[in-house]
Amino acid sequence: MAFDIYALDKLEDYDEENTEAYQEALHQLFAESPEAEAHRELDPEMGFWSYQSIYYAQAYIGVTLPQMDKANMEELLLDIFPRKISISSPDEMETAVPEISAFWRYLQRVYKLRNAGKILAFLDQVQPQFIRAMQDPSKFGMAKSFFMQGHAAGFDMTDKTEVNKFMLLHNMAMMQGNVEALPPVSPDIAAMMNLLDEGKRPSTQPSTHKRSKARDARKKKKKQRRR
Repeated sequence: MAFDIYALDKLEDYDEENTEAYQEALHQLFAESPEAEAHRELDPEMGFWSYQSIYYAQAYIGVTLPQMDKANMEELLLDIFPRKISISSPDEMETAVPEISAFWRYLQRVYKLRNAGKILAFLDQVQPQFIRAMQDPSKFGMAKSFFMQGHAAGFDMTDKTEVNKFMLLHNMAMMQGNVEALPPVSPDIAAMMNLLDEGKRPSTQPSTHKRSKARDARKKKKKQRRR
């Protein structure tokens, strides 16, 4: 049975189970596409950014893929991603826009979405703005600020023990009145801690292992091209 790209548009109310099934199915179809295969030359471990673009468009903007327009994509890349998604190195941002572009080329080719052309034109020129926005602390949400500061201090913020260590330093700073040194603990951080307790990776945190593997693969390819 062919995938129905308009399935979520037909729902009268938000349905978490159907929405997750839609996102997973579409992302799997994209992963098997020629567009995804071509992008793997740049990022062998691709998949994080395209999936997050599907999820955050629905969950935070409230639009399905057929409903998205240039303004929605701009909000996603220059507001929501910088506020919600943490990174451990600039390398992790370099493949984000190219991966999302590959995803929208797939949507354009297979599903003939009328909005794809304008969105792809925007994606072709937004990379410099996206890189700046992702590194701009003024755009970070409280949870991201906490995790980014922990990473900058040398803690592995995908590891519960490391998060607890940084949390202790956070509390000590607060007790000493150094309130500007660290952001207050927010409910988002507590939720992330619960996910770590359950052995799950917070959705706003790219997998450190996965990203390091991708960087190693890219470095290896660069060395091979120089030979």
